[in-house]
Amino acid sequence: MTRDNKSKQEQINAMENLLQREAEKHQETIRLLEDEHATQKQQAEHEIDVLRRLVRQLELHVEAYDVLEAANIKLRDRVEQLMQEMEQENKTHAEEIHKVRLDMFNHKMALEKTFRKALQELDADYLKKAFNAMSEESKNALVANAKLKDELQLQSIGVDNLMHRFTQQAKHFQKMKVENEILEQESHLRLREVATMKKMHLTAARTIDKLKDDGNKEEQEWKEHTNKIIEDLRHDNQHVHKMHELTQVNYFI
Repeated sequence: MTRDNKSKQEQINAMENLLQREAEKHQETIRLLEDEHATQKQQAEHEIDVLRRLVRQLELHVEAYDVLEAANIKLRDRVEQLMQEMEQENKTHAEEIHKVRLDMFNHKMALEKTFRKALQELDADYLKKAFNAMSEESKNALVANAKLKDELQLQSIGVDNLMHRFTQQAKHFQKMKVENEILEQESHLRLREVATMKKMHLTAARTIDKLKDDGNKEEQEWKEHTNKIIEDLRHDNQHVHKMHELTQVNYFI
């Protein structure tokens, strides 16, 4: 009888030790799962924080490019307006130059015709004598022709100045044309960069949403897994307790 009691006591002790080991094992498993879940959650939060900062940075870049693009549009409009004004001014100058040249040509032809008509029959040896013999009216005509020649020379100087001004404006127009082409190229590049950044912004936002969904899904799976482990532990504990109770009953029988 004593030997049976001793054997039953050893069984009880073995059951209690087994129960203790299983409980410690289950506690360690739960702790590892909690640590793993906390690590994954912390990593996901860090990735979300990094992506949020990236999204904010992209938003700031997009805003800056929007402001710059608006300024470029105003500048292009202003350049186009200046080009139209310069084109109109060049057209006016061209008409003025054509008119002045035509007047100069007509004056020159009239002057040459007058001198040829006045001097064609005069011999060089008698030029001075012929001039002195001219009537006052003819002399006045020659003087008037000389003055006309001087006026034409002055007009020629004015035309040269006008041509110089036209040349300078043409150079300025060419410079503005080159600058406008550069602005258009830069604007095209900026539009491409803005499109790329908007695409990156959308990708980052989708990644954040996916991380959130994955985190929620993992957390739900972890809860379900943990609940299952706890439920299994509960069943194991109930089973061990029943065996312990049966051992106790057999011990006292």
